[in-house]
Amino acid sequence: ASGCVVVAMMIHKLLWRRMLMLPVAFQLLCIIIGSSSSSSLVVNADTTAASASSASAPTTEGKDDRVKFRRGADNKSSRRDKYYPPPPTRNDLPLCPKMNMTNLPKYHQFDQCDAIYHNSDTKRSLRHTRYHSLLQTGVLHIPDEKTIRCPAEGPIEWQSTFGHDTKWLVENQSSRPAVVIYVDASNNGKEYSAFHPDVHPPHHDPDAILQPGEFVALDVFEGHIFYVRELLDEGQLGDILLQHQPGLIAIQNRYGLELSCEKPKLPPQRHLEALPRAKQESIVHQALERIDPEPKTKITPPPKKPLDPPPEEKRHPEYERSPSHREELCHTIYKGFRNTIDGCPLHMYYAGMLTTPSGNGGGMVCAEEFKFHLGLHSMPDDYMFDWHSKTKFESSYVGHTFHARLASDPKILVDSYTLQPTIIHDCPSRKKTRAKATESEVGRIGTIQPIGLNLTAQQELLGGNTTGTQGAVNVQATI
Repeated sequence: ASGCVVVAMMIHKLLWRRMLMLPVAFQLLCIIIGSSSSSSLVVNADTTAASASSASAPTTEGKDDRVKFRRGADNKSSRRDKYYPPPPTRNDLPLCPKMNMTNLPKYHQFDQCDAIYHNSDTKRSLRHTRYHSLLQTGVLHIPDEKTIRCPAEGPIEWQSTFGHDTKWLVENQSSRPAVVIYVDASNNGKEYSAFHPDVHPPHHDPDAILQPGEFVALDVFEGHIFYVRELLDEGQLGDILLQHQPGLIAIQNRYGLELSCEKPKLPPQRHLEALPRAKQESIVHQALERIDPEPKTKITPPPKKPLDPPPEEKRHPEYERSPSHREELCHTIYKGFRNTIDGCPLHMYYAGMLTTPSGNGGGMVCAEEFKFHLGLHSMPDDYMFDWHSKTKFESSYVGHTFHARLASDPKILVDSYTLQPTIIHDCPSRKKTRAKATESEVGRIGTIQPIGLNLTAQQELLGGNTTGTQGAVNVQATI
């Protein structure tokens, strides 16, 4: 075959101007002859090798498999499992109860808002702008959420740091009309309508008045301060029924467990602050990775070449954050969570609708779904997505329950939080028709929950079995 090719090349040099196709055809004929002869050689060689292999030679099957494994042809999952074993499965547990889309809580039903605007690019753009603004200032000084009922003391202590935009759901279950008020703490605590912040006094705005059984959803920012006052028969403002400040949910060691957690080893604060920001972040990141490593999985690379980069890594799929939904329900609540347990990284799990923990520090009662990780870093470059950030935000709905568990041992439950509206009640010392009150004065810091309702009453509340109405409102407050 090689001789034919040489002859064809010589003919091509001599006759390329006159008979162009002749040398080409001759060369093709040589190639065909050569391929047939070499294929016969391959067949004969394979036959010989097969007979020799069946007699005494060792098999090459294992070697071929190892080559495939190294190149990642058919063994991606095996390679990942070998180096990064996935967390234990929870297939033996029943599914956690989900929100019933055919019987939504009344606060999130489709007729309760302008769904087009709620899911518009304009709305998302405003939230995105706020997110980038907070990337510059950080979220360390955003206050914890507070609700004080029938306050006996002065107003909530003012903090000038505002956080993300969110929804505040407030429902009047008292016996009298109530007025929802926005407090301008930068103007000596002057009170305005929470619906139209240029209206003063607030009860001159009809939209600010909630009749018994009504609820409203307010667009607010974390850090704003609101009062709810009773409306007297004479049309004047009465006493404060509650004070409320939207903010972050403080995750605590609610059950008082003895927790053993390893703290990061960092240089003294004064030495750290003297370094450039990039160097500080690198030192902190390395210290946190030693005690709370981000779970990652390697992306199997193609066959290695001398100049190929090292294999890329990404977060393990079991610990990825859930993607945001393009179409959200009415009055989606954007809630921030902060880890306040010193030295203990936490995992936050979705535990279903109105789920009750199995006991202090108990294990899972249903197949809880991992949502996000709360680390130990107070001021990361990206508080929303950095694995080590101690603050994360999640969009959620009334009735959703979240369980905080030790990252090192998820069987240990340290805290639980269920999203609820803020309920307006009559204050014990002021209600004329009842001799003894059952309400609690102050709820847990960072928790909004109905006071004095059992689980059945809560489910009725969420199911919409009331005669209340809802008003669509927007607070155009400046930051």
